[in-house]
Amino acid sequence: MLVKNSNIKLIGRYLSGNCTTLEKQRVQNWMNNSAENRLIFENYKKIWDSTAPEHSLEVIDVDKAWENINDHIVFAEKLAPVFAGNGNRFTIKPFTSVALRIAAVIVVAFGIYFLLKRPAVTVTKQFIATEVQKKPLILPDGSQVFLNKDAKITWPETFAFNERNLQLEGEAFFNVTHNPNKPFIVSAGDVRVKVFGTTFDLYTRNENNETVIYLQTGKVLFYSINPNGSIKEQMILTPGQKGVYNRTTGVMHRETFSNDNFLAWQSGKLVFIKAPLANVFKVLEKTYHVQIIADKTCNNYYLTATYQDESPKDILRTLHIIYGFNCKLSGDIIYISQPSE
Repeated sequence: MLVKNSNIKLIGRYLSGNCTTLEKQRVQNWMNNSAENRLIFENYKKIWDSTAPEHSLEVIDVDKAWENINDHIVFAEKLAPVFAGNGNRFTIKPFTSVALRIAAVIVVAFGIYFLLKRPAVTVTKQFIATEVQKKPLILPDGSQVFLNKDAKITWPETFAFNERNLQLEGEAFFNVTHNPNKPFIVSAGDVRVKVFGTTFDLYTRNENNETVIYLQTGKVLFYSINPNGSIKEQMILTPGQKGVYNRTTGVMHRETFSNDNFLAWQSGKLVFIKAPLANVFKVLEKTYHVQIIADKTCNNYYLTATYQDESPKDILRTLHIIYGFNCKLSGDIIYISQPSE
């Protein structure tokens, strides 16, 4: 049976998605070997589902977690009777040992479940921003949320005793009240952001099917999940880093950023220092919710400029003055081209 320490760690790697293809096949073969093995695995899985990943900001230490679980099981076995009714000492039979392990797992799993995840009647609130919100939305814990246009946020009227969960669609800037005992978790589709107190901008970019987080202060755990709720990929971000998740490929990666232009929708400030115009156009599209169609020759130019609370028309005027571009604004579409010779 698969209950040795090394094999318990293997189950942990399997459940967290951190095992090799060979290790995965080994666990599956063991589960298919008997109904008893399947039952043991299912009950270990209950513990995993009940305790991960909401109790640590750090990447999960699978080996340590399963050593702790096995300690509970070994302790339960020691509580078993070791004397028969006639006073003669006897050894626990293999079947009894298996039953005790299964019972111990069930007790631990369901004990954690009822303590941390028992159903509760909660009242949820929802807010949809019809325009950029310059004033913050105040959450029950005092955290502040600034919503970009068309963003939607859903949160409980009162946070649970052990965590602060909410859902976001669109873009928002968070200033999270620090609480090391109650993690703050934002759900955005297949992505989760977990913090204890920090400031960051979370943005779902529909035009290229990406979800992006820009971390301004503190530290966050940025991770994606599988349909069954298990972690697919995860990374820890520090200030000046952004995490990018491609919803089409399911791939996650880390980048760095050197300015706060990602917050221009909220601060009104744009700073460009020798920035290629192709990059400038991308920032303007995100900030002002417009589409820019420009001649490819425009990408050969660079811009150094600072704008504060400028309108798209004001910025187009400066591009015309600096480069002589022809700029035309039609609804939400901006056309930029070289002047005809």
